[in-house]
Amino acid sequence: MFAVITHVRLKPGRIDDVRERFRRTTPPLVAEQEDWVSVTFAANRRDDEVTIIARWKNADSYRAFAAGDAYKAAMAELSQYFGHPPTIDVNEILVELGSPSGS
Repeated sequence: MFAVITHVRLKPGRIDDVRERFRRTTPPLVAEQEDWVSVTFAANRRDDEVTIIARWKNADSYRAFAAGDAYKAAMAELSQYFGHPPTIDVNEILVELGSPSGS
């Protein structure tokens, strides 16, 4: 299992705009990606930063997805809100604790 961690500083006050676009565009974007597992969108409102952690079964599947036109178009749409270019890291998940329901 792999975590694709995207971190980006946004233009001031744009977290809610990005969250709503992300919420709207992500489900259809990943619907047919069989190795995509889940995603978490987290925000630091004080610093106008967001961190997105996507879980994938296979790192190469993510890389192929990220090279595709649909992903590039989605990132281009979101980039109008970016204060700086995002950093994207692919990490192998070595330990995962907790219950799936979070309780």
